[in-house]
Amino acid sequence: AGFLKTTAKLGPLALGAGVAKGLWEASQAASDFEFRMSAVSAVSGATGSALDGLREKALELGKDTVFTAEQSAQAIEELVK
Repeated sequence: AGFLKTTAKLGPLALGAGVAKGLWEASQAASDFEFRMSAVSAVSGATGSALDGLREKALELGKDTVFTAEQSAQAIEELVK
């Protein structure tokens, strides 16, 4: 009975920790993507609408292929070197 009470009390805490982890991972992925797009800009010299177009293409490839948007941005960076 004591185990069940403890589990019932910790359940919401575990759920909260899982949500927090998911939010952190999403935030980290966005940060990694933006870092990579900064590198694309630095290597290619793209700014403004040109960089926006590359960003959109990387996001599209991340959605439509097996690669993440960050991996797609990295590939773009390698291609413009």
